[in-house]
Amino acid sequence: MINSFTGIAIKMIAYRAETAIVNILREYIGKKDEARSLVRQIFQTDADIEPDEQRGILRIKLHNMTNPRNNGYVKKLCNILNQSETTFPGTNLTIVYDMVSNQNPADQKF
Repeated sequence: MINSFTGIAIKMIAYRAETAIVNILREYIGKKDEARSLVRQIFQTDADIEPDEQRGILRIKLHNMTNPRNNGYVKKLCNILNQSETTFPGTNLTIVYDMVSNQNPADQKF
């Protein structure tokens, strides 16, 4: 069971992470509230997590947002986060962010 201090600390860390991502997206999104709304949508969307130990990658593929414009913002965010070359704690895997839609281009023929 998490005590109240730990719960508050977790909420503070989550809020700071959310705010940091909002500040990144504000460079591309004009409306202040729209950036925070998009970040909340990102946190609630499904994602595929695929470890590839041979290549040293932990790929996180986000599913589509509610509209193509938001998908574009998320793709930019993924590119920015990938530039940090962050290693997943306790592993040698570099986190690589992507979108599922990048795997299935809109002009793909069936």
